[in-house]
Amino acid sequence: NLADIQKVVLTPIAGRCLDLQPFIIAREDLDLIDAGTLKVMLKGNNAMGLGKEEASGTYRVDVFYGDASNSQQAAAAVEITLQVLSRGVPVPISFYPGTGSQYDEKGLLPQSINGTTRYFLSVRWQDPDGTLEFNQAESALNRLRTSSVYAEGGSQASMIDTDFLDWIENISDSTERNRCIDTYLYNRTTDTLYIPVRLLRPQTTYIVSLNEYIVKFTGGQGNALTTWSFTTMPVPAVLTVSPGSVVEDYPGGTYILIEGSFFSNSGVTVKFNDRWADSVSSITSNGKTSLKAVLPRSSRLKPGVYNVTVINDSNHQQTLYNALSVVARSDNDPPTEGQRTKSEGRIGDVVERVNSSEAILELDSDYRDRNYLALDLDKLMGEKVLTRTITFEGRRGDRIGELAAWSRWADITLYGLTLASDKNRDNVSLRLGRVDASRSAQLGSKLRGRVPLSDYIEVGGDNFRVDRVKIELPYSLSDGDNLKVLRYDDSLRNWLEAPGTVNRLERTVLVNNTRPGIFVIVE
Repeated sequence: NLADIQKVVLTPIAGRCLDLQPFIIAREDLDLIDAGTLKVMLKGNNAMGLGKEEASGTYRVDVFYGDASNSQQAAAAVEITLQVLSRGVPVPISFYPGTGSQYDEKGLLPQSINGTTRYFLSVRWQDPDGTLEFNQAESALNRLRTSSVYAEGGSQASMIDTDFLDWIENISDSTERNRCIDTYLYNRTTDTLYIPVRLLRPQTTYIVSLNEYIVKFTGGQGNALTTWSFTTMPVPAVLTVSPGSVVEDYPGGTYILIEGSFFSNSGVTVKFNDRWADSVSSITSNGKTSLKAVLPRSSRLKPGVYNVTVINDSNHQQTLYNALSVVARSDNDPPTEGQRTKSEGRIGDVVERVNSSEAILELDSDYRDRNYLALDLDKLMGEKVLTRTITFEGRRGDRIGELAAWSRWADITLYGLTLASDKNRDNVSLRLGRVDASRSAQLGSKLRGRVPLSDYIEVGGDNFRVDRVKIELPYSLSDGDNLKVLRYDDSLRNWLEAPGTVNRLERTVLVNNTRPGIFVIVE
């Protein structure tokens, strides 16, 4: 019966709380939930007292009943204790700038204060009970001033903006000084500490060492010594551009190589005068780094001389002047690198190889991330073209849910087409069509006497992966009995059977849920 309970007493028995008096919870702060459960509410002075750092430790819980003049302690089968844990020290949960990326030194939280641009680093802290504060009582301003931000391998001269901290400290009006601290150094809402720094150098790794007790819990402990590092953005060094000239109606996908160093690891762009490259990727070979910059395909560069600008960000770029020439084509000029543009369309350009039965569809970047894409390869590339290739720049995260490619030789559907899992960004190449005569002869020799009743159809390429492949192959010279579909596995160098369904009416065999390879129908 709640009316019989007079109070609950919390008596310190271990820990930092041993020097404290017991905490007494009166009857009005008790609630009997059921016959075996008593709810004890910590309010007012009890809540404040137990919330202090010196109150951490173990308490024995005693329940007293009766009236105030004759209270008795309730018997307990086992001793009941309460553990009050220390909040410990404030823990940082994020840093800006962080480790692992490169940062524009002029973009470090700049603010114009009294006509001067000031820059800041920041640390966000964990604050579980909303009591974290700027530790003015222990001269947090001076602790900030004597913290350090220095260049790795340099003179270790600190880049802390002590002039700004001196200005705040010398504000005589305490109300105004506290306002400036709240505005510029410590945000109570987000528990973020801001460290003022002078303008840093580009292309430099800085080590931050933040003194202890700059922030603290009310009535509790302050932060420990905190260190981290970050790197500022380099200015790119551009050495050479090759080739130095291209013909004006260059095919889609034409690129130049820019050799140099100090290219951003978080995304670099290239401009030709005021025109952006279609895409830029980094290539490392024999210890040398180059950028592969694809020339604009939509509205190609006009004849003329172009400056090539490599941009890490708006404050870190370098221009190589008059580095690229676009030459007007004359009627007598040979096709570029043995190929010519056959057609241009919304989906992409079709380029054909000179003196060979090969065509390449350079898929427009708008189509590399689609739920569904249908391509009539006969219409796009020509019915007589033997080797059909589809290329596009693959990026991690892009996905074509279903790519359906039709031709008179086979209808091929790729499901879940993405960039290879070990790549972040690379050119994807798909080969969908008949294999050439020499390869057909080589494959036929491994059929061990079985007669091919269809063309050898390849579903292959580079730098891609798919969930599954569906292929519908037409056959000839058979009534449809005893047909099999074989898939040639390059890694095993052998033919494997691929279960298929024969459609005698359409004279086709449907193979579902298979892997890429070279396919043929045999009897």
